[in-house]
Amino acid sequence: MYGGLCVAFDEDLIGRIYDAPFTEDGWEHVASALEKPFGVKSGYLCLVDRASGDLCFTKSANFSADVNAEYVETYSAFDPAPAWAMKHGHEKLLFSDADFGADARPEKNPYYQWFAKANDTSFRFGAHAVTRDDMVLALTFHRLSAKGPVSAEDLERFRPLARHIVRALELQYRLGVQDERVQALISFYDRSEDAILFLDRSGKLTFANAATERLAAAQAEAAGLDPVAFRLKHLPDARGRAALAAATGAVPMPQTLSAARPSGRRDYIVQITPLGAGAMILDPKAPRIAVQIADPERETPQPEAWLVQSYGFTPAEARLAAALVGGMSLREASDTLGVAYSAVRSQLRSVFAKTGVNRQAELIRMLTMLR
Repeated sequence: MYGGLCVAFDEDLIGRIYDAPFTEDGWEHVASALEKPFGVKSGYLCLVDRASGDLCFTKSANFSADVNAEYVETYSAFDPAPAWAMKHGHEKLLFSDADFGADARPEKNPYYQWFAKANDTSFRFGAHAVTRDDMVLALTFHRLSAKGPVSAEDLERFRPLARHIVRALELQYRLGVQDERVQALISFYDRSEDAILFLDRSGKLTFANAATERLAAAQAEAAGLDPVAFRLKHLPDARGRAALAAATGAVPMPQTLSAARPSGRRDYIVQITPLGAGAMILDPKAPRIAVQIADPERETPQPEAWLVQSYGFTPAEARLAAALVGGMSLREASDTLGVAYSAVRSQLRSVFAKTGVNRQAELIRMLTMLR
């Protein structure tokens, strides 16, 4: 019993609610399960920034892609539900079209006019969660027109489920934020020219950036192996195994070593760094070791354009700075660039002023670190 009403739902419905954040079509299954008790045919999930009012994310359940696109592009601006949830998010758990007043009248609102033509649902109700960073995540269920408007009794029957839905929405938001952070890190790692690998406690590969795949393909080609079959999973020699053991030991220690390459060119520089030291890690496949592999023979792009953009160097100043970073003396740079020695000295003073350094060695150290 709840509030004098008998509430009976399928025994697996609450399980479906908490499964929904983890699967692509989870909320579709929840909407389908609500068809019998509430006449629900479809649903809509949206994320609203309370500070700006922006609709940041939408996801439909049992709607066609065309209807979803049309809503986002044209009719979301007329939909009173996101604005209402943004305004009343901390006050009310549930909402229905009755809360929107005159804004829900089809003759006055293009959203309702369009929605009545787009499908056979006319009435809505739902629940929303307000996150810690003041975002509103609202889940709206769309009821078949034949079932009639959502009554106060319907909302009271829905209330026990709504509390579970709100918890699931909060969980979905946290998972979404975490996933966005992971994707941002992956994008950042993929921009690195160094190979970056994460290994679990047993030394098995859990992540490899794009440069690792390029390195693996180059290694495989040099060794006469199939690039698709070959992968850099761990350092095979004794020193590499010892370094990995040290990184996962009782007192994790970072290690730096070199790794030979089949071509006979200069060894790779390998940095092995322990991750999560002292933290409770439940997943045995969680990354415990980061491996960064640098190629000392990799060609470095000319920095002139970057120096012009970052520090406001003139092209001549950028060429001089690049020459100094490349190991030339000021006199050698003067001869190589074909510029009078007095002129390069003047350019160097200007470079000092723009970078905030006072000595040539300090300039070279700073620019080398930023390359």
